[in-house]
Amino acid sequence: MRLNRACAAELVLKKRQRLHHSTQPVVLSAEHFNGLIDRATLKDRKEDLQAIKEELAYKEYLKNGNAALMKRFTNMVDTIVKDDEEKQATRDKALAESTKDRQTVELSELRRTERIIRANRLLNTLKPGQRALQQGLIESELIYQRKYNDALNAEFAEAARHQQSLDEQQCQPALIPFGTVTEEQDKAQQLVKMNDARVSFLKVMEQQRQRKQAKKEQEMVESLVERERHKCLQEKEEKARKELLEKKRQFCLDAYRDSLKEKAEKARFEKMADAVDDRIICVNKASHRYMDARYNNQRKKMHEERMRHLEAFAKKHCEIEQAKQRHLMQLHEKEVENFNLAEQADELKRRLQIEKLSKERRQYDQEYQQQEREKQQRKAEIKRFELATRLKNDKANKQFAACAKRQRDKETLELRNILHGQRDEVLAQRQGELLRITACEEDPNLEDDVNYFEAAAQAMDNCKETGRPLYPLAKAAEIYKRENHIDMVPDGQVVRRNQIRDYCWPGYVSKAQLAFNKYEHRERCKTEENKAHHRIYENRLKIAKMAAEERPLAKCVSEYPMKLVQYRGLPAIENLPTDHNCDELQLPAGSIKLSCPTIVPVKQPVEEDPASACSFSDICKSYDTDIKSAPDQNLAERSTSIRASGGRDCSVLATRPMRSAKRPDLTRCWTAKPQAKTTAKNASVLGSIDQKYAVNQSPKTVWSRNLKQCTALL
Repeated sequence: MRLNRACAAELVLKKRQRLHHSTQPVVLSAEHFNGLIDRATLKDRKEDLQAIKEELAYKEYLKNGNAALMKRFTNMVDTIVKDDEEKQATRDKALAESTKDRQTVELSELRRTERIIRANRLLNTLKPGQRALQQGLIESELIYQRKYNDALNAEFAEAARHQQSLDEQQCQPALIPFGTVTEEQDKAQQLVKMNDARVSFLKVMEQQRQRKQAKKEQEMVESLVERERHKCLQEKEEKARKELLEKKRQFCLDAYRDSLKEKAEKARFEKMADAVDDRIICVNKASHRYMDARYNNQRKKMHEERMRHLEAFAKKHCEIEQAKQRHLMQLHEKEVENFNLAEQADELKRRLQIEKLSKERRQYDQEYQQQEREKQQRKAEIKRFELATRLKNDKANKQFAACAKRQRDKETLELRNILHGQRDEVLAQRQGELLRITACEEDPNLEDDVNYFEAAAQAMDNCKETGRPLYPLAKAAEIYKRENHIDMVPDGQVVRRNQIRDYCWPGYVSKAQLAFNKYEHRERCKTEENKAHHRIYENRLKIAKMAAEERPLAKCVSEYPMKLVQYRGLPAIENLPTDHNCDELQLPAGSIKLSCPTIVPVKQPVEEDPASACSFSDICKSYDTDIKSAPDQNLAERSTSIRASGGRDCSVLATRPMRSAKRPDLTRCWTAKPQAKTTAKNASVLGSIDQKYAVNQSPKTVWSRNLKQCTALL
């Protein structure tokens, strides 16, 4: 009995198990299977080659027959040659046109593909994000070129100033006094100066000649001294060489005498050693004789004892082996009997199978012989028909053209059937893909976001390598992130299912496979979306890090809330420099002391808490009651975003909090991490109301009231 062990599997969840297999079982029909076998063995190809070979042989046969027939006609040589030339020219022209058309089609297809690629690239560059990034690149290049030109101009100005100072130092202005010197007196003075210069020049030349002569004499003396010194050194070396040879000769003589002494000492020592060795050998042989005799006696006793034990053990072992042999003989007889019965049954079965196969083979032979007879009969009829029509040249040519046309039509039909089959397969596959894709809710703008941040990171790398400023690109990336509400999406846990029950219940696959495929595709879409969000987040961190290296994070400085006062609708107050302090003002006796109310400063993001940079979440918490009382008719206008038409979910009940539309100083904000989700208390309000609008439209706060009181006192 054969049991199904699939249901006996352990019902546990196997982690890190590959559940997606690339291969699926396929049920093949007999026709499809035979087609696979034929294509693998090239059966159709061989048949086609055989048919082509037969067709070529038949064409050659017709050609030879036509040539033999035309030899019987006279006075038709010129006509035949002319007709052949015209036909050849016509065929060449048709071939050239077909080749030209094919090349034109291929070239137009290639150019069409290139135009499509260029159009797609142009459409990508015309998107708002890419245009903003290009504008950032242009601004960065503009800043770099401006700085370069300023530095170059400063360098030119500094060089001009330096050259001017040098000119002033070398060519100082001198006043020429007025005099009564005549031209003859001036010429006489110039002549005296020239004579003085000539005398000084000749004097200098004579001094140079004397220096050269003295130098030459000094070099000659030095060469003579060097020659004598080398001669002395050569004599010393010759003397040292002779002394060294004498020392070597004396050393060899001493060594020879020492070797003779050592040889005599060695002979005496070897003689003493030989005597000692002889004594040792004698003692060793005597001890060996004694030990060998003792060892042989003990060995003989042990051998006799061992032989007695072996005889007893062999006797016992023979009895056991005889019992086993008897048992094995009985088992062998039973197995031989069973094998004979099985062999007889197999022989009977084989004989029946052989008879059945022989009947089928005889039937197949009869059918094959019948087909061969019919085939030979058709061939004979065709041959008789061809033999009857062979002598007619016009009919033979028409038949050849018709045969070629049938062959072309057959190939065209086969190609059409193949293309139609491929089209049906592609349509079916596309339908299946659409079925599976319907379960995937994909962000249509996610790919644009990924491409934008990758392009921004690549552009910042290029700018950093070439020394261009990075601030415009970082600013464009930050504006893109805030306008499109791009934030990191947390990873989701992929839930796997156990496939063991698929083997236990065959109906499960047929009823739940479609739903499970949709579920798998949805999970893959989530995984790809998470990867895309991770890539965006990594590129954002890279951009922020590179921008922070160029402009480090500056600490926030407390400022007067002038902008906030302007946003509240109050008139601007002129900031006048004064040393007046109401706390230090001495009031008259008996009067009530007035003190300035405390002005609450604007909370600025600090370096230790970068996540709160450029965020009004803390301020809006204090305005919770005021925000809730805001009119509802403006919620739809405030909740709309720039990319609402592009598929972003920016409704009032959106789960992702909207970012402030205000663009703060990026030197304090670009290194901030993704802002955390708001608390449940203010999530419904902060997720739908624009923070800038809340600051503009909420009632007057304690800042404006205190500022008004302090202004009145001043």
